[in-house]
Amino acid sequence: MNLKIPQAIASGSPFRFSFLELLIVSCSSLFLVNCTLQKERTPNSFAFNQCEAITPLSEYRQKLHHELNFNKEEDLSRWYRVPDPTSYSLVVHGLNLKPKRMEPLIKELNKRGSSVLLVALTGHRGSLEEQKGVSWDDWINDIDYHTCLLKNEAKGLPQYSLSFSLGSLALLGHQIESRSNSFSKQVLIAPAAWIKWYGALPQVLSFFSTELGLPSQNLESYRSQDTTSVAAYQAMALGRELFENLPQNAPLFHSNTLIIVDPKDELVSPRKIKKFIREYGLNQRFIIEEVSNREHELEKGYHHLIIDSPSLGKAQWHRLQALLDTFFRSKNSDTP
Repeated sequence: MNLKIPQAIASGSPFRFSFLELLIVSCSSLFLVNCTLQKERTPNSFAFNQCEAITPLSEYRQKLHHELNFNKEEDLSRWYRVPDPTSYSLVVHGLNLKPKRMEPLIKELNKRGSSVLLVALTGHRGSLEEQKGVSWDDWINDIDYHTCLLKNEAKGLPQYSLSFSLGSLALLGHQIESRSNSFSKQVLIAPAAWIKWYGALPQVLSFFSTELGLPSQNLESYRSQDTTSVAAYQAMALGRELFENLPQNAPLFHSNTLIIVDPKDELVSPRKIKKFIREYGLNQRFIIEEVSNREHELEKGYHHLIIDSPSLGKAQWHRLQALLDTFFRSKNSDTP
């Protein structure tokens, strides 16, 4: 079988290609060992959906300030409220992305009458040490806590979600593990639940140490840290395992879902997303739409980064805005 070597990994040189072949074989061996270690993961002992006695967000933030020893308000979860909201939305960012970089998308939800709760996931709150020890259970518990906050605030109004990359993986993963879903409509932007084959390679380094950090290729103005820990990649790998052999009545299937992706995304596989939709018969509830960053306004663009006007370019950002407007204006049921 001829494999197309991604430009992100190989330069095309025969010598480097030979080295890459050796690297893939080596990594594959380590990957098998690593998979054995992953299977020993203990089930999440967190009690899901215990929303009645939930800690208020203000106390939660104060606790984080004390534990992480930093004072950047922009790195923590926060509300973006509108007067007399007609809905409530949960927004979740991507891997090693500053949470506040989701603000342009939050404004789109605010314009449509939705009060928004932005989630700052563990490992993205200004502490590199926290990122080095992050786990899948941390992210699941983060989503559970913030989902409870949103549910208690909504008081019966429709609840929506909008997520990017890792955020989509964590949000859907929580719905699988908790066997619950309170969102009637969901927007998944470049969801990292379905990735290309080489996207799984970094996790094999956990065989040596999960605290290792790989240099981030994202722009400094967008990234949370200069490196991304192997622990974070390993946590994402655990999350993706949840999508194997799902039951036909899985809670994540109950939401009307809009998936937005660049067909040239370096990480996410549109082909796998379409296959997933087809195999589970989700054509009535799941819509996949494409955008392109070919006219981005950044010093360096990535097809995976499609969350604002600079990363997409004005024309494609307007297209994304129109997609959101059509989706949220649709008369599909607001009950999941």
